[in-house]
Amino acid sequence: MSRVLKVDRLLDMKIESIHIENFGPHIDLTLGEGQLSSGLTVVHGPNEAGKSAIRAFIRMVLFGRMNARSTGATKFNYTHATTGPGAGSLSILAEDGKKFTVQRTERRPPVVSGNEGGGQELLTAILGRIDETLYQNVFSISLSELESIDTLGADQIRDRIYSAGLGLGEVSLPDAMKRLEGERSSPSGLWSPSAGLLRKNLTAMAQERRDLRDAAARASGYEDLSVGIEEVESLIGGLDLELSKSRTTAARLKLVNELRPVAARKKLLEEQIARFRQTNGFPPDGLDQLNELTADLVGSTQQLSAVELRLKSRTEELQTVEPHSAVGEYEVEIRGILSRQQSYEDAARDLSDVKAQLDAEREGLVSGLESLGDGWSTATLDSFVDFEGARVRITSTQAERDHATSVASAALGNLETIKSAQEKVRRDLEDVVRRKDALTDVPGLIEMELRDRDAKLESLRLALIDGRSAPTSASTSPGPLSNPVVAIAAAAVGAVLIALSIGLGEVIGVAGGAGLIAIAGYLFTRKTSLSVIDTAANVNSEIQRLLNDLNLEDDTSERRVVELQSANRIDIERRSDFERYELQRADLSADLGRADAEIEAATEVVSSNARGLDEGEADWRALMIELGFSDRFDRAQALASVERVERLKLREANVMDFERRVTAISTTIEDVELALSPLTAALGLPPASTGQAGGAIAQLSAVFESYVANSATSRAIKNAIRELSESIKTLETQITALEQKETHLFEIAKCSSPEEFRSIARELQARVIAERSLADLVADQPAVNESGPNSILEEISMRAHEEITAELAAAEDRIGLLDTDRGAQREILGALRNQKKELEKSNPTAPHELKIDELEQAIEEQAHRWAVLSVAHHAILSTRERYQRERQAPLMQHATDYFKYLTSGGYTRIETVLGEDEIRVFDEHDVAKTVDELSRGTAEQLYLAIRFALIKEYCEHSEPLPLVMDDVTVNFDEKRARSAFESITRLSGTHQILSLTCHESTVEGFMKSAEDTGAPPPAIVRL
Repeated sequence: MSRVLKVDRLLDMKIESIHIENFGPHIDLTLGEGQLSSGLTVVHGPNEAGKSAIRAFIRMVLFGRMNARSTGATKFNYTHATTGPGAGSLSILAEDGKKFTVQRTERRPPVVSGNEGGGQELLTAILGRIDETLYQNVFSISLSELESIDTLGADQIRDRIYSAGLGLGEVSLPDAMKRLEGERSSPSGLWSPSAGLLRKNLTAMAQERRDLRDAAARASGYEDLSVGIEEVESLIGGLDLELSKSRTTAARLKLVNELRPVAARKKLLEEQIARFRQTNGFPPDGLDQLNELTADLVGSTQQLSAVELRLKSRTEELQTVEPHSAVGEYEVEIRGILSRQQSYEDAARDLSDVKAQLDAEREGLVSGLESLGDGWSTATLDSFVDFEGARVRITSTQAERDHATSVASAALGNLETIKSAQEKVRRDLEDVVRRKDALTDVPGLIEMELRDRDAKLESLRLALIDGRSAPTSASTSPGPLSNPVVAIAAAAVGAVLIALSIGLGEVIGVAGGAGLIAIAGYLFTRKTSLSVIDTAANVNSEIQRLLNDLNLEDDTSERRVVELQSANRIDIERRSDFERYELQRADLSADLGRADAEIEAATEVVSSNARGLDEGEADWRALMIELGFSDRFDRAQALASVERVERLKLREANVMDFERRVTAISTTIEDVELALSPLTAALGLPPASTGQAGGAIAQLSAVFESYVANSATSRAIKNAIRELSESIKTLETQITALEQKETHLFEIAKCSSPEEFRSIARELQARVIAERSLADLVADQPAVNESGPNSILEEISMRAHEEITAELAAAEDRIGLLDTDRGAQREILGALRNQKKELEKSNPTAPHELKIDELEQAIEEQAHRWAVLSVAHHAILSTRERYQRERQAPLMQHATDYFKYLTSGGYTRIETVLGEDEIRVFDEHDVAKTVDELSRGTAEQLYLAIRFALIKEYCEHSEPLPLVMDDVTVNFDEKRARSAFESITRLSGTHQILSLTCHESTVEGFMKSAEDTGAPPPAIVRL
């Protein structure tokens, strides 16, 4: 984790202030130097406060408005609160200490001012010539960028991830692999499962050889073919049985190897659990109890010392207080007058203002009632109380009117559509009936019977041709038999030669090895030609059977059969048309019936909706009359009237409130002056005039303050001493109780000190974790819990991993050989069966032999090319696997460190499959997973880790850019969110970061992270 937490350079570039003139919901918004930190700034606000708009604004100023057709344009191109284009500026402190202001208006070039002036070229230089794709997908992150790896698919980002560290320069390894595979193993290249130039030529050569065998096999008969077919079928059955056994063995061996690390993990956990001592008497939450008791004891002791010091201080202070004098029998009355001094002064000052406000509100109320129309008075106004209900009724009644209108219009449109569809169905039905009636001489047999007769006539015609020209004998021409042992040996020698030549850098050796592999492929493609025998007797027997099936005379000629075929095919066409038209007629008749029913139902709906429309209008008029409004009002007018009534209600309340205030103010003035008069006379103070008693009250206050000063101080000190004494008793009782609880806790755990107690607690926690891990492991892989002589665990313990791997490889090789052999035998079986069914008269062999020679030459060249490509493909794959095992790119090392930290150690490694757009991660048990197997939150943590790594690597060679993040942790659990907050906080030591969020918990998380890591607290901006 050291690479994640390391801070190795100072911040070089930051945004000092943001001024948004007009963008999205913001108008004249400024985030100045006092608000933006050079490290982490958290911008918090509720939904729709405009946080994401700030992110889009920064991107707009730096790169301009996005093209509307670009991916993600809807997230960055905002509709603004005021008319006109978006505009604003950023103040930037650059790497060398220079300051710039970048001003931009949408769809216009930027204007840069400050230490230097310029336009787009200067801005590009300030940004380190980063393009908008890299910035948008790496330095400006929201949930949209974390939802898929596709946002990291730009070429310069993709090649950094999947080809980083290979030393390929400008070559993209994924593209190179695709081109190689395209030529080697694609339908347009040399070979694929169903196409390819090599496969096409092999298929063509196999066909030519079959044609050659057919031409040379006229003297062979059905008996030899039948014997050959039985032998091949028996051989295939044996191969199927042996293949099934081999696959079962391979599956078992693979499972043993897969469960070996799981079994080792199980054994390790069991050994750990066995080493732990039993702590049955220890409380499950004992450590929490001890920590709480210790903290309480320390706190209570500290409080006791502090209270004792305060008691001593207050006792000494009491001894210095002088005795106080008293005013006498008027103390209570004086206190009453002084307590009302402020209220008297406020009342005397406010009386004239409140009277003026009362008159204004009365006048406004009267004019407002007159504006509502006849019949409105204060009594009517008082009866109108449910304003929200009136608005809801107005809105809902208008909505019902609108809905009724819309439904009625839709119903009429639907009726017209159904009628139009019915008319089309009727026209189609008439056309089909006319076509069906126009057919003549339709045969009585159905189409299937006529087609069966056509097939039999064709078979009879071919049989008559064979019977007339069948040979009595032919010579056989066996082909060369491929030798599997020789082919395998050639392939092995070729592979070794290629490997040695690559190691020594000799091109000739590579070409020679590839040639041997091509020869091996050629040997496997050679097949054995079998002789076939045909007899004229079998042909004559077939002719007689067909004549009987067709009810024809024995002397029926080939010409007569052709005539019957022509007539039968005309019958097939007529019968097919007849049956097709009959099906169409039935379907259209059913459609017409359904259309009639739909028209009837739609007509009823139209009538019903018309009644609903009338009812809606009546409801609206009734509501307006009920509310006291004109029935000609629309929704806006009615709602505006409700708003006016509500404002008048408030004004009426204001009138009543002002009246009460005038009365209360006058009463206050009179009461104070009446009580003050005897006191000033008794104390020898000047009398107060009406409405001007403030000065007399102030003189009375000065006299009274000198009286109460000393007595108040003495009483306060005595009360404080009494309270402090009680606090000391309470704290001493608390400390005694806490000490007793701690002693009882040690007795339960059978220990004598906190250190021993904590040691037992840690051991108990470790045992629980180990037992839980063991239970989870057994639940995930039940097979590792089985026992016995034939169990998986027994086989793992008795046999080494290398032995199992070797046996598995042998089994898989055996499966491959058996599968290949079975396929070859099935091809032979198919050829034999085809030869048995069809025997042609004769065919010259020379053209086939010439074509076979040409194809063999082409196949040899293509096989050689395929072998060279295969060797290159294998070499790349081997190098890639070795590279991934031995030397991972720095980019992915950084990403691994971040991902391990973000997942709290749940995942320990990230690997990219070099040359392929694929990422694999490995959990704490070294089990690999693809991105599709991760949860949404974990996948987002992976993509965030890769971006952090890209940022770190980019900034090792270029000026660091500010990073903008929009609520990227909302799908993280609490623990991983804390790790993310800490990672972002540490990253803010080298980058300026703006984190946008609507969650208060995110703000608290960043504050806590700064405290835990010792980083400066983040700046908080509230929208």
